Amino acid sequence: MTIRILNIAILLVAVVLSALLVKKFFFKPAQNSNYQIAADASLRINGINWADSEKTVLVALGKECKFCSESAKFYRRLATGIASQTNTRLIALFSEKESEGEVYLKQLEVPIRDLRYVSLSSLGIKSVPTVAILDRDGVVTDLWVGKLSPLKEAALMSKLSLKDTRPADEWSISEASLERKVKNKEPLLLLDIRDRALFAIKHRDGARNIPLDELPVRGENELPTDQTIVIYGDDDPAKTDLAYSILDTHGFSHVFVLVQNANPIP
Repeated sequence: MTIRILNIAILLVAVVLSALLVKKFFFKPAQNSNYQIAADASLRINGINWADSEKTVLVALGKECKFCSESAKFYRRLATGIASQTNTRLIALFSEKESEGEVYLKQLEVPIRDLRYVSLSSLGIKSVPTVAILDRDGVVTDLWVGKLSPLKEAALMSKLSLKDTRPADEWSISEASLERKVKNKEPLLLLDIRDRALFAIKHRDGARNIPLDELPVRGENELPTDQTIVIYGDDDPAKTDLAYSILDTHGFSHVFVLVQNANPIP
């Protein structure tokens, strides 16, 4: 009887161990639904060997994504720049639930030839557009989510040792150009994004004050969408760049950042 019980116990242990081995080697554990891609994350995509390139740039897109389409000009510049390099490759990712990504890129005139249809959520990509730079080991070194502001576009290009060829006059305006527009009485709104206290002390003639932290709500409700808006603040370009991004993503199409002189507030 004792030997029989021992044999049964050994058989049960063998069955359990076999089940664990099968689960480990033949079944991939479900990805945590809360997982989100971040710098230092290690990615796996079937059919891609990261070691084939020093750097791989992944651009996750969606055909119905408004900000993806609005970023087409930047993706064209990015693709053109990477095409001139031999150590970097560019891959567009679309959800496995979509199709005809090639047609979408052709409509946008974005020359990305390598496309993959994958489960974006399994990679931790929660929203599109998302741009990630990976090293030879498939580790994310840099990450950007959403439609990029001018300074973020330039930063991404710099990470790839590329020069950003976007014309500065598409998003910025000099003091001389502003003075000329004012002199010619061209319709524009001068937006001061500094704190109220600083605005009260001194500000440019005719400027309107909406502090940066209030801009996401007040800008959409109070600013005209059919008028040129010129943003200025203190000497921190990151703040005016953020203000530009806020208005740009809210549909304001005539927004410029003032490139100020040494003494910004006359």
